[in-house]
Amino acid sequence: MLKHLILSGLSFILIASESAQASNTLLTQIKKSDQGDWSVEYKAAEPIEKIVFNNSPNGSRVERWSSDSDEFEIVYQERQESIHRKDGKSFTTARFNLTPTYTHLPKNYGPFSPLSDGGMIIHSGRFFACANVCGKRENNWQFSLTVPSDEHIILNGEVLKETVSWSDRDSGKSIYTGKQKPAEAAGTLSIIDQGLPPVIRQSLDKNIPKLMLYFEKNLGKLSSNYKPTLFASYSNRPGKSTQGGVLPNQIFMHWDTDDLEEKANNDDFLKSTLKTFAHETAHFFQSTSTFDSTAEAWVHEGSAELFAINALLELYPDTKNYVEAFKAKSVDQCIEALKTLSLAKASENGKFQMHYHCGMLIHQRIEQALTQKKTSLTLYEIWQEYRENVVAGSTSGQQTFLNVVEKHTTTELRLKIESFINEQHAAPALAVNAFFE
Repeated sequence: MLKHLILSGLSFILIASESAQASNTLLTQIKKSDQGDWSVEYKAAEPIEKIVFNNSPNGSRVERWSSDSDEFEIVYQERQESIHRKDGKSFTTARFNLTPTYTHLPKNYGPFSPLSDGGMIIHSGRFFACANVCGKRENNWQFSLTVPSDEHIILNGEVLKETVSWSDRDSGKSIYTGKQKPAEAAGTLSIIDQGLPPVIRQSLDKNIPKLMLYFEKNLGKLSSNYKPTLFASYSNRPGKSTQGGVLPNQIFMHWDTDDLEEKANNDDFLKSTLKTFAHETAHFFQSTSTFDSTAEAWVHEGSAELFAINALLELYPDTKNYVEAFKAKSVDQCIEALKTLSLAKASENGKFQMHYHCGMLIHQRIEQALTQKKTSLTLYEIWQEYRENVVAGSTSGQQTFLNVVEKHTTTELRLKIESFINEQHAAPALAVNAFFE
């Protein structure tokens, strides 16, 4: 688990500044003014030529970030965004005003997820940036966040006031700012948007704790120095985006749509939403081992899909018809996708959903093999052993996972799975049928 230093006040900002001076990394200061405006300021200890963003899924910062002065601009070239002075001179500080609305980013989390009451969920990873160039091993980001005195901040399971500072890494984290008091159930701290349709809000209140206990029983207790958190936010505005995600010790969901009240009257939609809750909660208990390559995302996404429907069948028997229809649809979607490319090529061709559909079939096949072998071992225990191997130093992903599968099933099954992943199938439906023989 990640360990983060959290301190309030200016003392840590000075320490972070001294650290920046030693390494010439940037100090990132995010601020919400008393008037509700958001800004970010990057500070370098020595003059730099440009600021390079660690992750640029698109060029949306060019449109959504504006400089206080006419001196700076954001440039998007060769799939990378960077900040420059227009006159080409070096600089130590650059400040930009931000657009605090939700924006959908490909395979990434948006920087802002607003709540109905004016609160906000911020994703720190969107603000990761480097002085001049981001090296491949860059993984240390210094932050401070300041909000008005009548608001509070939830960071790393703690409720804090006004100004907080921390050291960030990996994919970043979600941070709440606003006036809503968090609720606590089953050891989980939660901020659930009170503007959500009551049936969804009640489902979150009631079902997330049940799902947490289910996965704790099957995948083991979480090991953390701070309370896990759930953030659920809602922007009732024109749009069709729904996003869920997991970061270390955090689950977060956002609805950016103006027809959620209408959808909430549909029983299948509610069951699908419950399945999404279960999928993200399953990820929560996988969080000590994330995939190193998106080409191998089927390991995590496929298992989370299967674990989710397993949870639904055990905890909510009335979802049986929904689950059966969902499984059949997943088979059809996997077969359809396999007509044009292999699962191994899915991510690089923008077909990330294949990892969900085809990945779930692979995990179902592993469950089948465990049953046929008449072992008491479950897929959950396979996953626990895989996770333990990663924590012990093995590479996260397909190879380590299949090593565990082979150990408890057969080499033949491993080869069959690898063939299913890597081959371009001439007759996908026949290939899926043969896969389960």
